[in-house]
Amino acid sequence: MPDEEYDLNYAYRALLILAPIAIAVMYTEAMLIPSLPTIANDFNVNSATVSWVLTAYLISGVVANPIVGKLGDIYGKKRILVYVMMIYTIAVTLNGFAPNFTLFIIFRTIQGIGLGMFPLAFSLIREEFPPHLVPRAQGLVSAMFGIGSAISLPIAATVAQDIGWQYNYHFVIPFVILLTYLTSKYIKESRYVNPNTKIDYIGAGILGSSLALMTTAFSEAPTWGWLSTSFLITMLLGVVLFTTFIFYELRIPYPLISIKLLKEKNVLASNIAAFVAGFGIFMAYQAITYLLELPNPVGFNLDILSTGITMLPVSLSQMVGALFASRLILRSGTKFVIVISSVILSFFYFILSLIAISGSS
Repeated sequence: MPDEEYDLNYAYRALLILAPIAIAVMYTEAMLIPSLPTIANDFNVNSATVSWVLTAYLISGVVANPIVGKLGDIYGKKRILVYVMMIYTIAVTLNGFAPNFTLFIIFRTIQGIGLGMFPLAFSLIREEFPPHLVPRAQGLVSAMFGIGSAISLPIAATVAQDIGWQYNYHFVIPFVILLTYLTSKYIKESRYVNPNTKIDYIGAGILGSSLALMTTAFSEAPTWGWLSTSFLITMLLGVVLFTTFIFYELRIPYPLISIKLLKEKNVLASNIAAFVAGFGIFMAYQAITYLLELPNPVGFNLDILSTGITMLPVSLSQMVGALFASRLILRSGTKFVIVISSVILSFFYFILSLIAISGSS
């Protein structure tokens, strides 16, 4: 459709709502990173177990994303976006009052459904914005991830150090409620629906179970032992279920994830790149946090606030990189940007590993 058939004024108004959603969500997720050792101490769990604070959220998001996307196709993307934001708000509220680690992880898992907000938001941008504005709008929303992290690390670290990490959840609730209301009232419903599609709940259950088992094996391996029976059985069950998921998806008419589409070289490569990058970034966040806060000679013995400030450049570079990448993709293509970004990320992770080794020696 030509640009003339779109409402440019609406696009700019909608962007003022959709972009802050990215800020709020990334603020909510990044605010826990400097507090991971404190959370472990408060709930009396070890560093391996506390990693579930991040992994439970990610597993839930990975499984929920395709389901949320298909629900948006069937019932309308704006409607499902509002419902997801309501679920997210409830989970954020409950997390701030979680009395034990088990409930905290359950609420974090529910909160992970909130990752489905972004495919829906990007779809609304793609369908309702003038075509020339779509790349810039999506690049701007992506940059908001960095802004959310950037403002979260020092602010949330200060709150966590002075009055407790739980209060970060309490403070963010009004903003999430406000954004849910604004989305419900001012965002237009998508014009494209596909009510004939179906949702693969069985595949979602198999995928979620396989990821949970493999994550449990890796998380508990330092306690169980890498060659222990518990580790090997748990990992084997996870691999078997994941293999079952792949064969199951090939046989049904409406798969959760199109395995046939992944046979396309470009699709497979981009998904692998996204998985590796996401896995590496979240693992690095936890590892760097512990490196900064552990006492000498293993770590640098920093407090929560100093850790948040030290990690601030990561979020700032993410913000600048998203804006720069969105423009560079238009000029040089996606492949070039992925390759260059991977090289840069690998180089600096290598430097960080050398710093970690020298600091502990």
